[in-house]
Amino acid sequence: MTGPEHYRQAERLLAAAIHRETIDQTSVRIAEAQVHATLALAAATANGRSASTEDARAWREATGGGQGKPPTTLSDRTSAVQALRKRAQEADPDTPR
Repeated sequence: MTGPEHYRQAERLLAAAIHRETIDQTSVRIAEAQVHATLALAAATANGRSASTEDARAWREATGGGQGKPPTTLSDRTSAVQALRKRAQEADPDTPR
């Protein structure tokens, strides 16, 4: 997978985490998303300023910096985190807020 592909996969897994039936399933999706996000960061760091025009275009498309709409917005991400927190608290009332 390329860096942008890891980035998009992390976004998809985070969005999918909300729709899991159990906290364990949600935790697995979040962990998988974190791995892909870390690999995307490593790829972006390794390429740095030496990225080709094609690589730069792929990153812009993945992150919404190009002509298209980003896969998710900050509002979508915030809503996802809030939904996950609510599910965790419902499963375990002692979960910190």
